[in-house]
Amino acid sequence: MKLVIPDANEEVLWNAIKNGSESAFKVVFDRYLPVLLATARRYVKDEATCENLVQDIFLNIWLRRESLDIKDFKSYFTASMRYQVYKELQTKNAKNRVFYTDESLENTQAHQANEAEESFNVSELKKQINSYIQLLPKRCREIFLLSRKEHLSNSEIASMLSISKRSVENQITSALKYLRSNIKDYVPVNSTIVISVILLLTRD
Repeated sequence: MKLVIPDANEEVLWNAIKNGSESAFKVVFDRYLPVLLATARRYVKDEATCENLVQDIFLNIWLRRESLDIKDFKSYFTASMRYQVYKELQTKNAKNRVFYTDESLENTQAHQANEAEESFNVSELKKQINSYIQLLPKRCREIFLLSRKEHLSNSEIASMLSISKRSVENQITSALKYLRSNIKDYVPVNSTIVISVILLLTRD
């Protein structure tokens, strides 16, 4: 499939995404991920929750790309994030988890984003990924969790376990390859996109 240039306009990108272009999706992912994370952080204190909210939006776009009609990514992402934050406020303890100052959280835009968000459950995918992590070989699982859960560098893991840095890298690569192949039934993409899903959803 033809690669999409990073500075392609939104119409070109969306048409390519609707036709299954992973490179176009990657361009949109890279272009809007920082903006969405920054928006989420305005309302939500917990970084992991921010990442989950953002990932939910991106995954829904990919999974429902054939039925969605996005003409303006910025407007769509703004409405979707407001809806995601609104849902978070309804299900979490506001005093401990989130705060907000935007009175438009319940506006028409947020309501219209509902259809795009309601069909996918990120927590369910996270549970599935975690179940696959438990099936990894013991040493591979240990190294992967030290990297993703404890946020240790490859050098720190190598020193802790008295193994080479190369061994750590190989084990993490093997874990990602295994997880990537198994979650394709849930997220029908590959390479960079699937890895980004795994890395975001395995963070604490």
